[in-house]
Amino acid sequence: MEALSPEDLKRAYNCDNYKLAKRIMKSCYDYYEYEVGGAVYVKTKKGDTYVGSGYGALLERYKYIIVHKDGGFLFAKRVLATGKPGVQITCLTIDFPSDSYDIEVDEDFLDSVLLDTDYDPTSNAKTLAKKKEKASRLNSKNRVIFSHPAAAWNYLNNLQKGEILWGAETSFGNQITKYEVTDIEQYVPDPKQQAYRSWRGSESSHAHASHIKEGLLTGIKVILSVIESENKYTSTKTLYFYNITNSDRYRTSSLLYTVKPSKPEDII
Repeated sequence: MEALSPEDLKRAYNCDNYKLAKRIMKSCYDYYEYEVGGAVYVKTKKGDTYVGSGYGALLERYKYIIVHKDGGFLFAKRVLATGKPGVQITCLTIDFPSDSYDIEVDEDFLDSVLLDTDYDPTSNAKTLAKKKEKASRLNSKNRVIFSHPAAAWNYLNNLQKGEILWGAETSFGNQITKYEVTDIEQYVPDPKQQAYRSWRGSESSHAHASHIKEGLLTGIKVILSVIESENKYTSTKTLYFYNITNSDRYRTSSLLYTVKPSKPEDII
């Protein structure tokens, strides 16, 4: 029988699910060596970014425990922030195929094999969870947050240009940013902005006019300029009094502190 022409080969390779099947078969071959009980991380081949890392922060990378193996099919549970394996089972072979991902064995697991010692795959995660909790408790003492709008307004009004504030994306000090107060301004909004009609048809108070609802004479805004940041996407922040109250509606997404937040790796 004659060899297939280039056109026929192209048609053959485009058969239903052929590429997917070939991809899974290669992953089965590449992942065959891993065993049940092993602890692994997953990272992309492009850029070596760990799965779940978020801007490449190693503290946030996901650890998986291999709980079942069927040939080259690896089934795993992800270790949660609490340090315990979750309930959901992921097939690493299918969800993280070897043409796009690499599996990296936890170094502590390798050490336990070489030294013939017991290995607890959740110990590091449990330790990290405890350090995060302690860092969060420490940071909460220095967080800029108020229960009453008037107290938040007074705090911003008493800030001085040149003062330093710190921002973080999480309560335990992830993605820290150092800010400098560069401008403080009281203002009265344009009357046209004092109310707007929501999509439900009811009239609501505009954020910039919220001082009226709270019985404050003026609004106030503070400009925070970035001095240094672990997040390259951070930019100048405009802070209003309602951003630092307990209101879920207008509270700023990043957390602000009067001193540099603690990180888990700072905790002994």
